[in-house]
Formats: sequence, structure tokens, C-alpha cells
Amino acid sequence: MPEQRTAVELVTDHLPAVERLARRFAGCRGMTGEDLVPVATAGLIAAAGRFDVHGGADFLSFAVPAIVGDLRRHLRDTGWAVRLAELRLGISRAADELARREGHAPTPSEIAAHLKVGRDEVLEGL
Repeated sequence: MPEQRTAVELVTDHLPAVERLARRFAGCRGMTGEDLVPVATAGLIAAAGRFDVHGGADFLSFAVPAIVGDLRRHLRDTGWAVRLAELRLGISRAADELARREGHAPTPSEIAAHLKVGRDEVLEGL
């Protein structure tokens, strides 16, 4: 019968796999492998805590999908926050420029036309 390992041992033994997974996602949305290692490590720790050591399944087969899911969620959430921050900055600059040029506070529709984005997108940014 194979030796049963603790969650701490599972995490420690599989840190190199976490680093490889983080490097695989490096470059996505401007993130480096070093930025993603903590995210992947947190996913590994969570997977080790949920893993049934008595179930007989291979730990990596269980952990890799969970870690990849955590990395993808992080990239999605971070990308959305960065995009929203960029949109807000663009709206602010466009509003200032349009106010100077037109002599009045611009409407969301005017800002949207200036930025070549939808009005709803501008309203979300505001």
C-alpha cells in the first residue's frame, strides 16, 4: 500500500509543478511567472486541503485542474480591473478635453463617441 502523505507534504513536494504552471501562464495580461506563483501556490494549498489521501487518486491529476482554474480566474479578474481603470482614466481625459473644446460638460454619449466605445461602457466607467 502506498504511503499516505499529509497536505503539507503534498504542497512541498509539488511546488516545482506550481512554478511550471505559473510560467505557462506568464505573459497573459502582462503578468510574469513570479506574479503568478503565489496564485498557483494558493491553488495548490487549497487542493491539498480538499484532497482525499485515502481515495487512491493521483494528487496531481486532482490538483492541476484546480490550480489552472485559479490562475485563469485571477487573470480574468485582474484583467477586468485593469481594463476598468484604463477606461476610467480615458473617460476623465476625454471629459476634460471635450469640456475645454466644447465649453460645457460632455454627456456620456459625447464621451463614448470621442473614445469610440459604447455609451453603456462609459456609464459603467463613470
